[in-house]
Amino acid sequence: MLDQPSGYRHDVALHNKLHSSDSNAQRSLWSNLMTSPSVLDNLRISQSLSSLREQGSTSAELPAFLRPLPTKDAAEDVNYLQIKGALSIPILPLQNALLQAYIEYVHPYMPLMDLNNFLSIINTRDGQNGQTSLFLYQAVMFAASAFIEIAH
Repeated sequence: MLDQPSGYRHDVALHNKLHSSDSNAQRSLWSNLMTSPSVLDNLRISQSLSSLREQGSTSAELPAFLRPLPTKDAAEDVNYLQIKGALSIPILPLQNALLQAYIEYVHPYMPLMDLNNFLSIINTRDGQNGQTSLFLYQAVMFAASAFIEIAH
């Protein structure tokens, strides 16, 4: 088997730009996300996920910042996705690690969305700043999954 180097290359200029004063708003949002008591409420998320599995509901128990699934989706499709675990989100510490990895490693190279708006929606977790799609939230975490330690 060939030993291939990683495709990741550390870009010093980009790293400095990311950590410059221009990114204070993003770092401030991330800091609030990591220290906010509402965000660190693991019990609430765990209860939401367990009730989601137990009751067979699709979106009623998702966190308030996640938009409910469209009603046009066939119930059998939603049930299948639910059974396969596709409508769930990871535990909060893993969500936080994935979001941090996305901010540090993915978004600087592929800035495909308004990160400040996305983080403000997630930061409040109560839906007061709007909602985002479950699938977008999962896609962001999936994109970052290559950049976190397996121990998470």
